[in-house]
Amino acid sequence: MTVSGWHAGEDSLCRVCGSAESTTVLDQAKDYITDELFMVRLCTRCGVGFTYPLPASMSRFYPSYYRQYSRFTQAMLKLLYGWRARSWVQSLSAPGRALEIGCGNGWMLRELRRRGWSVVGNERTVQSTLFASAVNGLPVFVGQLEALKPLPQFELIILFQVLEHLTDPLRTLRQCASLLKEGGILVVSVPNMKSWQAKWTGQSWFHLDVPRHLFHFSPSSLSYTLELAGFDVVAVRFASLVHDPYGWLQSLLNRAGFRQNLLTRLLMGAERGVLASLWMGILSVALVGPCLLLAVGSWVGRAGTVVELRATKRKSLPFWTAEAKGREVTGEPDQSFYDGVWVAWKDMQRYAPAPRYLRRMVMKEVARLEFRSVLDMGCGEGTLLKMIAETYPHVALAGSELSETALNYCREQLPQANLFHLDIVRDDVSGLSYDLIILMQVLEHLKDDLAALKKLRRMCQGSILISVPGGELDDHGRRMGHYRHYTKEGLALKMEQAGFRVVRAFSCGWPVHSVFYRQLVRHLPQQAVEQVGLGPYDWKKRVLMEMADVAYRFNLSFIGTEIFAIGVPAKDDRS
Repeated sequence: MTVSGWHAGEDSLCRVCGSAESTTVLDQAKDYITDELFMVRLCTRCGVGFTYPLPASMSRFYPSYYRQYSRFTQAMLKLLYGWRARSWVQSLSAPGRALEIGCGNGWMLRELRRRGWSVVGNERTVQSTLFASAVNGLPVFVGQLEALKPLPQFELIILFQVLEHLTDPLRTLRQCASLLKEGGILVVSVPNMKSWQAKWTGQSWFHLDVPRHLFHFSPSSLSYTLELAGFDVVAVRFASLVHDPYGWLQSLLNRAGFRQNLLTRLLMGAERGVLASLWMGILSVALVGPCLLLAVGSWVGRAGTVVELRATKRKSLPFWTAEAKGREVTGEPDQSFYDGVWVAWKDMQRYAPAPRYLRRMVMKEVARLEFRSVLDMGCGEGTLLKMIAETYPHVALAGSELSETALNYCREQLPQANLFHLDIVRDDVSGLSYDLIILMQVLEHLKDDLAALKKLRRMCQGSILISVPGGELDDHGRRMGHYRHYTKEGLALKMEQAGFRVVRAFSCGWPVHSVFYRQLVRHLPQQAVEQVGLGPYDWKKRVLMEMADVAYRFNLSFIGTEIFAIGVPAKDDRS
């Protein structure tokens, strides 16, 4: 059964980053209440998943029995939720004010109030506030956060298994940023679409819960969304006694062919039957041990079915976002953006081991080619172009950049080169032609990479050499302004679509860059990464980079996460 009554158009766009580029990762995800089918699509820009299509009305997906469990189940949830709430306030010096968005029955707020906190809850309907307000005696308001007037400030804001239900998660998080006091904590817990449970059970995953879960997050995409909203992530947690063991049990039963979420339906009273209850009881007892072991294993592997991020309000936004310059995010970074960041990037590009390694790989490939003129597109501060000038003194040198700051750095090193400002997608390139065009770590920064490649095809008279990052697009890549990462096949396909014939493609960088460096920047606090990586570089930093560069010389040139491709204009191209 397919879904009826849905919104077309806007719901195919990512509501976090606005990209129209997405890919289907699940094509027949079934709602266990209505049996309607949905797709789960993944934004290729930010990595956030979203349910598609979006129903015009959600009312039929929230029947009266939804999550109305027995007294015993409610008692267990009360105990576990209380324990969870206690863990959040341990890092806060004294009780303050707490807001829980989507507070449900209010067990967490009840525990916080018992510990001296002043609490308030929020729910989407009057009906859903009744238990929290009438039974637990909690103050709960209905509707948007703007209903809080005047806007109070909270030391703790909680979105526990709520963000994935909201139609505009980024907007809600930005509102939370305005409500959170300096030094306060935001707690966001969501199902982890990169968990072992999600990967191994696919469309049978219990916590997929379409279409009630409108969005689907991984640790990386949730962290990115929080950063866009103005937060710094300070802690990540994957263990949940509430969600992991039971999630494994129900997901495995689903995978075995039983009716979707049959055990859950029995617990909610939506399904009745002595035989079904008996079967589920026997299987639950038999599987409880293995499910606990799987849960613990996923926690150790940092791949639990729930990811919980704790964040603080950022005092200064990341240097790569347009917001850091007091502007709204409009998509592709402009010249003034890159003028600002190149002040921090100059020494990093010149001395850090990763760009030095990539330049050596570029020069190795350049030695295979014949050319009399070369364009280094995205030439930066000019170190690669200088290496080419020293190795090939009779070649005509050209370099282009979006940043005037970077071009000025380049002119200091290469006064003889033709250096000019170029926005490859927007500017006219007629009259520009080169035997060799080099893009080292440039294409991933362009919002419309295919349009850029088509322009470059018109400029290329010989060969094009492209270096891009591969592997998963993580937080570090996004902070560097990357729109995407590539595979060899994906890059080759884009080049062919633009009118090139790929003559050589390979990956490199294993193990030092692809494993050790990637893991280091992924797991170190962002402040530490920026402190070490960004300039200016004093003698101590330069010595450290020299030592790291020695290790980089042990990288293999046929395997890794850095992708290289060399192409020539296709003979039958007419673009």
